[in-house]
Amino acid sequence: MQTTTLSNSWSLISSLGISASESLQQKRSLILNNQISFSVLLLLVILIVLFRITVPNNVTIIYWLSGLCVSLAGSLYLNSLGNFKLNQLILSSGMSIVLIGATIHSKLQNPDLIHEGSYYNPRYFLIGLAFIPYIIFELKSIYLWISISLNLGFLIFYNQIHEWFGADPLTIMNEEVLSYSFISIASSSAGIAVLLSMYFMKYANFNHENKIESLLLESRLKKEEIDSSIRYASYLQESIISSGSGVIEPTETSSCLNLPRDIVSGDFFVNRSLGKLQLVATADCTGHGVPGAFVSLLAFKSVSAALERGYLEPAELLSTVNSSLHADFNSSKYSALKDGMDISICLINPEKESITYSNAKSYLYLLRKDGLERLNTERQSIGDLAHHPFKSWTTNYQKGDVLVMTSDGYLDQFGGENDKKFGRKKFEELLIENPGLRHQSLIRLIQQKHEQWKGNFEQTDDICVMVYQL
Repeated sequence: MQTTTLSNSWSLISSLGISASESLQQKRSLILNNQISFSVLLLLVILIVLFRITVPNNVTIIYWLSGLCVSLAGSLYLNSLGNFKLNQLILSSGMSIVLIGATIHSKLQNPDLIHEGSYYNPRYFLIGLAFIPYIIFELKSIYLWISISLNLGFLIFYNQIHEWFGADPLTIMNEEVLSYSFISIASSSAGIAVLLSMYFMKYANFNHENKIESLLLESRLKKEEIDSSIRYASYLQESIISSGSGVIEPTETSSCLNLPRDIVSGDFFVNRSLGKLQLVATADCTGHGVPGAFVSLLAFKSVSAALERGYLEPAELLSTVNSSLHADFNSSKYSALKDGMDISICLINPEKESITYSNAKSYLYLLRKDGLERLNTERQSIGDLAHHPFKSWTTNYQKGDVLVMTSDGYLDQFGGENDKKFGRKKFEELLIENPGLRHQSLIRLIQQKHEQWKGNFEQTDDICVMVYQL
């Protein structure tokens, strides 16, 4: 079953990768078509103005060039709609056909305007037009070879084509152009040289593009495969420590905002009923992503094991977890624990309306109706090598007060107009300005403020905020 799933996933990923590659190729083709079309369109407008000034009697050429301008403008409009085939055909072959048609028509209509430039200039344009198909078509495209054959044929058989229509400039001029044979051979050779050089350049470029696209596709597939594995790991993490992403489904007395920076998180929370008592905690493990998730699983396991052994007093619970993590990490490979966590643990006694808590470098607040109280905290984390025994404190509350616990990820988020951290001061102001809100409304407000502050910035760290209604 797992093999079939992986196979189906790989097929889906492959199709997505190929689609992305094709989309990239279409976007690149569209950009090239637009760039060349605008350039040619500008050149044609300049040529029309020059012809109108220098040879105003030769309206034939002006009509042909104007028609080509209209065609290019129309094809550019089609480009904007995502259909650039017509534009490619006009650039690759249409301009050559227009050039031949314009010169034949002009020589028949205006034989008195024929001069040696009528023989030389169109061929120079044909040599320049020869390389355009290589830019706008893939090397294996049938349209590429059709347009090249057409352009090369126009160049080599330039005089013969004009002669078929009775518009050979040499015949009309009744005189031999200097070095006629040499000019014919030279211009054809120049065109062939351009085509061959462009072929080898395009061939080398084509191979490099294929290799790059293959590497990009392979990297996308590998990334998707890794992301799929991490997403599955997030499901495992969620099933073990009841995490998830976003606002966790609120209970009657609590709401929690859990936002992993990556797919899996190094933060977690605990909300457990212990008879008449309620134990709540938020923890921020070292790192984020996969390393943070590993540490969070070990830390959650240590907290759960300590609770099962009957350690309920918060300071004693933290000391037990600290010893457990040291035992997990201090092996022959690791001489000292380099990973740990900041954590707040609160034991709530509804009958006495009291909170006993122990706080290891975390943020813990009691939002009362008449103000905000920042609760005590230790200046040491779980896992510190040099540490003293953790302390517990007890404080009383009144019904309707709200307990707020947060990891430093919320406070460390960069954003705002000046790309600064949100900070503890702004978080405390947010709480002070909203006394009396139920936990569901307060956690939604906290989430909205985070999204507003973050804006287009990336999330800085894992975020875990718990609000408990007392």
